[in-house]
Amino acid sequence: YAGTEYILGETGPGGYTASDWVCLPDNTDPVATQVDGQLNQGDKLTLEKGQKVTCTIVNTPEVLGSLTISKEFNPQTSGFTGTFDITYTCVEGATPVKNGTVQLAGGQSQTITGLPTGTVCTVSEPTLPAPPAGWQFNTPVFTPGDQATITTGGQNVTVTVTNSIAQVSPEVVRR
Repeated sequence: YAGTEYILGETGPGGYTASDWVCLPDNTDPVATQVDGQLNQGDKLTLEKGQKVTCTIVNTPEVLGSLTISKEFNPQTSGFTGTFDITYTCVEGATPVKNGTVQLAGGQSQTITGLPTGTVCTVSEPTLPAPPAGWQFNTPVFTPGDQATITTGGQNVTVTVTNSIAQVSPEVVRR
C-alpha cells in the first residue's frame, strides 16, 4: 500500500552474517551497499503509488570457531591409566549451540567445531572416576578458567583441565 511504512526482515538458519538492505526501483541492478537511488532507510521502506521496488540483502557464511578441551594429569605412582569425563555446554546468548561429554586421559585433547562468534562455552568435570586404592583425586583446575568465548571468526579457544592425585594417609585405629 502506498504511504505505508514497511519494516524489512528475514529469518533463516544461523551461521550467516547479513548485509544492510538495499531497495531500488525495478530495472536497477541491486548492490548490497549504499547507492544513489536507494529507496529504503535502514530496514524501513515507504512506497509511493504505483511504485515497484526490489529489496536485496546478502547473507555471507560466518566463519565458525572451535573449542579445544585438553587434559593434563600426572598419575605419580598411583598406576591410574583411566579417562576423565569432561562436559561442555556452549550457548550463543540464551540459545544452546552444542553440548556433550568428552572422555580424555592425561595428555589427550578434543576439539568441538562449528561455534559461531559470540558463543560462550562452559567446561566442567562434575564426576571424577574411582581412584586407585589408597589414592584420592583433588579438585580439578581449569586454565585459563572454566569458560571460554569465541570472539572472532575462525578462532580456536582452549580450556585445559588439570587433575592431581594424592596418596591417602593411612588412618591408625587403636584396638
